[in-house]
Amino acid sequence: MLLVFAALVGMLFPLVKIAEQTIEPLTLSMLRALLGALLLAAMIAVSGKHSLKSLLAEWKSCAILGLLLSLFFVSISEAEEYITAELGAVLACLLPIATFLMATLLLKWGRFSWLRLSGALLALAGVALFVGPEQVFTEKFELMGMIIISGGYITYAAYLLYARFVSRDPLIGATGTLIFVTG
Repeated sequence: MLLVFAALVGMLFPLVKIAEQTIEPLTLSMLRALLGALLLAAMIAVSGKHSLKSLLAEWKSCAILGLLLSLFFVSISEAEEYITAELGAVLACLLPIATFLMATLLLKWGRFSWLRLSGALLALAGVALFVGPEQVFTEKFELMGMIIISGGYITYAAYLLYARFVSRDPLIGATGTLIFVTG
């Protein structure tokens, strides 16, 4: 599931590059989040099993999730100033790797094994090999973009793990998060 999600997130970067010709990237991200918040709020209203009270009960966790998601959006917007859409999409492979490493090593979720750690490190080496040393060592400009977007994907991994940890109801959590992102 994380690989599918990484592919979807990787597709986000080229789409932002296209849309930035008419709309500022950060504005575009906030408009997408606002649209999502409105659609989810409408789903809450018509579902009948949720209420505003449910949303207010989770405001602290939604605020933290909103901050993490905002940092991800800002990193995507900033990184596109420095790197190509193709490179941003390749670096999206860091998302499942970072999620696995954070969940296993920091949160102690799942069983640790040297084989799994070796697999994650091999995947990191694969990303580095695919990006190539000429990308990293030729221009500081691109290196800055790679650092920014890598930090964004690590932030998004933290967002995913925290959301799994705190969210009692995914619909309420997602709606509250998007409200905090746009607010």
